[in-house]
Amino acid sequence: MKFFLLFIFLAPLPLHSSSDGGCEDGLVAVLTSQLGATEKPRGSNWGHPVQEYLEAAGIDHPAPWCAAFIEWGLRRIGRKGAGAYCPNWDVPARRTAARCGSLGLVWYPSMRRYGHIFCVRRVISRDAVETIEGNSNADGSREGYAVVSRIRPANGRFVKW
Repeated sequence: MKFFLLFIFLAPLPLHSSSDGGCEDGLVAVLTSQLGATEKPRGSNWGHPVQEYLEAAGIDHPAPWCAAFIEWGLRRIGRKGAGAYCPNWDVPARRTAARCGSLGLVWYPSMRRYGHIFCVRRVISRDAVETIEGNSNADGSREGYAVVSRIRPANGRFVKW
């Protein structure tokens, strides 16, 4: 089954990054510490540490966990996000540019909603960002099995929490 990812935005926003390309955002550091964490068993949306991510978002059963992963990270640094449902993260007052620590939302036309969320680790260029994301894989699936780092387009909807 093929699907297309569509990034939508209301107006182009400037890109921001530190001068050395690095990032000192606390959320990025916490999420990056989880790189390589996987579901157990693969494809289950469960197991340690995925269960811990889901519980941070109030979920006590196997479920898609990309947004719960972000919620878990925010709570680790003393903040609260928008929970386990990706569309809840699109808050107009929180919209921002693609920058270190901002959150990117991925629009799925077949779902008619945002269906995946990631954190920007680094702005690579005007066109690309390096991410840290949960419930994904090397192909960028929203139904993956691991915490991974990927390169994604820098256009789209970004929010700051």
